[in-house]
Amino acid sequence: MKHKIIQFGHPTLRQNSAEVPEACIASTEIQDVIQTLKTTLPDNGIGLAAPQINQPWRIFLADISNTDWSQSAGRLSICVNPEVTQASQNLVSDWEGCLSAPGLWGKVARPESVVVSFTDEFGNRYNDIELPVAVTAAYLLLNEN
Repeated sequence: MKHKIIQFGHPTLRQNSAEVPEACIASTEIQDVIQTLKTTLPDNGIGLAAPQINQPWRIFLADISNTDWSQSAGRLSICVNPEVTQASQNLVSDWEGCLSAPGLWGKVARPESVVVSFTDEFGNRYNDIELPVAVTAAYLLLNEN
């Protein structure tokens, strides 16, 4: 079901999201959130986090079709409980936008590379995946997390 993306200023966007217990990833509630993320991501979007659809979970969707992040099959990848475990000290800047702040763009400095861990929508755990920030998936993880 397509859901409305909440906008800048909404209180949910300022709250810390809850970790999804590993045993709950397959639950109907969490799978419904994941399906809603998939159907809500507009054609001009490359990432969407659960809080943007007013769900307080640490889940985000990344469109990885133009990246080399091949850990997941298909165009869309779900990251549950993502965490950056290492980040380089070197920073690079690029322009970023957000679906919750349409029309607002800013130049943001991010680590040149990050090492991440996350669980996918099927409960598979990926640990210590190194992503150069030039890879769209790394930008998405830093932006949506």
